Amino acid sequence: MKKVFWVLLVLLPLASIVGAKWYMDHNGSGYTGQARDAGGADKPPQGIWAIGFVDAPNGVADLYPSQTGEVVKLVDEGKAVEPGDVLLEVDSRMARFQAEKAQAAVKAAKDQLAEAKELPAIYEFKEKQQAQAVAAYQAERRRLDADLKHKLELKKTQVGNVSESLLTQVREALNEVDEKIKGEQAKLDEVKYLARTRPGLDSTKAQSAVDVAEADLKLANLAVDECKLKAPGKGTVLRVLVHKGERLGGNPKFPAIQFAPSGDLIVKAEVIQEWGHYVKLKQKVTMEDDTYRGPSWEGEIIDVAPTYAQKERRIIEPFMVNDVRTLQCTVRIEGGGQAAQDRPPLRIGQRVRVKIGIEGKAS
Repeated sequence: MKKVFWVLLVLLPLASIVGAKWYMDHNGSGYTGQARDAGGADKPPQGIWAIGFVDAPNGVADLYPSQTGEVVKLVDEGKAVEPGDVLLEVDSRMARFQAEKAQAAVKAAKDQLAEAKELPAIYEFKEKQQAQAVAAYQAERRRLDADLKHKLELKKTQVGNVSESLLTQVREALNEVDEKIKGEQAKLDEVKYLARTRPGLDSTKAQSAVDVAEADLKLANLAVDECKLKAPGKGTVLRVLVHKGERLGGNPKFPAIQFAPSGDLIVKAEVIQEWGHYVKLKQKVTMEDDTYRGPSWEGEIIDVAPTYAQKERRIIEPFMVNDVRTLQCTVRIEGGGQAAQDRPPLRIGQRVRVKIGIEGKAS
């Protein structure tokens, strides 16, 4: 029994490898329907088998809202939508509060700008007011100067009784007035300087504050708008992967909605490198479901990738080899993959076997 066990342990993996190789040779990419030999290595095969997947014309779009929050509105799966239709909406209260705050900031900034525009008239009034103060002290000085001269004349002629202490008082009053004139003149010079510089500076600063506040308001309004996830174009909602009441975060691990733009379906077929040099534009192809033999669809290659690369869909499935280089080609499906009397419609994500005809037609 032990010997049988060890023999089976060795033979089973070998049988799996042989079975996988047989499947790939007869059902995988590159099956030609002919036995290959050294003498016919340069002869083109009658046809090439490849694995393909049905897709939307521009691919399926994975959508997720820019703003986080609780889902309050959600579209139904399978619904046909128009550009701009709301597919999903998160709670926008916080964003709306921020928008209201930004709107108030714009009003305050515009009020400051209006005040800044009034500064020239205000400084003109202050300049006149300060000039009057200087003129008043200058008049006071002239009066004191005349009084001093008069007393000096009286003392010189000895007509009046003018003491030295009285003259000293007048001279001190003159000095005090001179200092006051200097102070008021300095204030007048300051007002004139500010009248020349401040209105322009304050207006520029206030205008900048308005610009910043309005930009903040635009950002706040954008945040409110981005609480709604809208359809990027006309198409169909394929899958809804979230639920109403669910809270969406900022680091999603999967999309919220999968969206397919409208248009005829295509097939993206992957041909292994061994047979890639036989693939050309306008070659005719025949397609059928990969899981059962049933109806078939006709098509034509409309695009061939410029490079060999790893498979686009690296799916871990039995007999699916992923560590190979393939040439991806795009196939236009006659009828767009829609349902007909003798066959069901093709669906996005459906895996199909694609047979590529070498002589311009599928064989």
